[in-house]
Amino acid sequence: MATDAGECRSRLIDLMAGLAKGGVGLIISGHTYVCPEDQAGPKQLGVYKEELIPGLQEMTTAVHENGGKITMQLAHAGIVAASELTGIPPLAPSNLEGIFESAHKEMTAGNIQEMVAAFKKDINVSLILVGGNRSFDLAERLVAEGHAEYISMCRPLIREPDLVNRWKSGDLSKAACVSDNLCFQPARKGEGVFCLTEERQKGHA
Repeated sequence: MATDAGECRSRLIDLMAGLAKGGVGLIISGHTYVCPEDQAGPKQLGVYKEELIPGLQEMTTAVHENGGKITMQLAHAGIVAASELTGIPPLAPSNLEGIFESAHKEMTAGNIQEMVAAFKKDINVSLILVGGNRSFDLAERLVAEGHAEYISMCRPLIREPDLVNRWKSGDLSKAACVSDNLCFQPARKGEGVFCLTEERQKGHA
């Protein structure tokens, strides 16, 4: 509901204000892109340049005036970025050939650092980093170096619900999760969420 350039429009502002007026306590903006090359789709809300701030401020004010609170979801589309809009192949933190059929470009260490900086820039609130982290050492380093205040995990805990206790016990080997997203396939069939890769390895699927 934004413009082609990611600017906040009156239609989106009215929607958010209506949600606040309707009693929603905390509104999440919907995923926004922090760099032009990671746009996920058309009309997606952007936060990648200073010129977008006035519209975002107007939306925030409208929500507050109607009794609500609003927070922003910062996102990177990664391998599912819309190349037809960005003009470049989607970026992925690793080479995912064989897992994803779509063409993509593996990010360099420099690319990843630039992306982390784009998320962290001008943020003066606690930042929770989620997605793709399966290493205790990396999680600890990201916090120690100030890239984030907290590390959140989802898929690794689907594969290993006791992962945190394993790490606490001294076994700091990486999580068994390979981030292939196959855990979502059963959910789409109404079968719950579980690690399909693990089930296949056990011969149960």
